[in-house]
Amino acid sequence: MGLRAVNVWLRIGIFSIFFSFYVGIHGSKFKPSYNSRHDIPMCSSALRSSSNIRLQESYDVIVIGTGAAGCIVSAKLATALGMNVLLVEAGVATGNNDNENITNPALWLNVLHNDTLEWHFHTVAQTELNNRIINLGFAKGTGGSAMHNAMGYVRGGQKW
Repeated sequence: MGLRAVNVWLRIGIFSIFFSFYVGIHGSKFKPSYNSRHDIPMCSSALRSSSNIRLQESYDVIVIGTGAAGCIVSAKLATALGMNVLLVEAGVATGNNDNENITNPALWLNVLHNDTLEWHFHTVAQTELNNRIINLGFAKGTGGSAMHNAMGYVRGGQKW
């Protein structure tokens, strides 16, 4: 499961780079069909069941993942190119959530152990790591893995 998950994430990354390059070259071929440039619908099970957002029959682009990159990409496509964008998230809508694990930086490690906020991906046991299994933090929900952020600030030394 660990290698498979990494393979999926690599494919998504390669697709994202290719798509960004393609839109950069052929962006003028996309015809704006989006009326409200700043209203990007997001489809998650929590949001869809608790709101009256009406999904359209078709979209120019479907962005998967409401992490930091997914939100920025969907906003740029909708505003700069006027595209009709659907933003899809598998996790919970955490924007209006009072979950202290997300809002309190001191509790950020709790996100790693929360089944509703974490995918629980891990590596396979490796001999080079003394047969240890490493947990990989991939959060699910609005904000994506940015929910793991403890608001820490690290600055490199002058020597480097």
